Amino acid sequence: MKLQKLINLSKFGYVSEKITESNFPVQKEDKKKVSFDLFPFVFFSLCMIALYKVNFNLFSFCVLLLSWFGVIFVFLRDNRKEYQLFHFEKIISSEDVIKEMNKIRFRPATLREMLRWAIKNWDRKSWVIALGQTWFDHGDCHRYVAVLNCYGNRRLSPYGLNISWSVLSNFLAVKK
Repeated sequence: MKLQKLINLSKFGYVSEKITESNFPVQKEDKKKVSFDLFPFVFFSLCMIALYKVNFNLFSFCVLLLSWFGVIFVFLRDNRKEYQLFHFEKIISSEDVIKEMNKIRFRPATLREMLRWAIKNWDRKSWVIALGQTWFDHGDCHRYVAVLNCYGNRRLSPYGLNISWSVLSNFLAVKK
């Protein structure tokens, strides 16, 4: 989904002009993962074999009909992502947050993952940070990450990556 569409669905009161497709391009983690679900495929195959053994003419008709209409049976399922908010009762660096996430097989969320999560899950009060995607500003030579926050209204802003995060910060992570 396009970044602007995700931003519009999130209904922010303020979005920084620095949050753009060019500054935060699509990452490989943002693409939908699809996997092959073996059970329905095996079940369908066994039914077709049984049909072949019981009535060859009916089996031939089904195969011909399916191929004639160009119907291909592929059983796919969307891998739902498992999200978790990390909160630390102390001032902490981005590097230390990522180390803690890695210990329990999580990785930092990207901007788009954070926006998808925020549409249904964000309480619109707490700070949520996506450390999984950075933007390098050539003007001031700093690296930035996207942050959801509230200062009177819902905001989406970039914040410096190399800062110490306050005890108010929450970090969104995705199961590896």
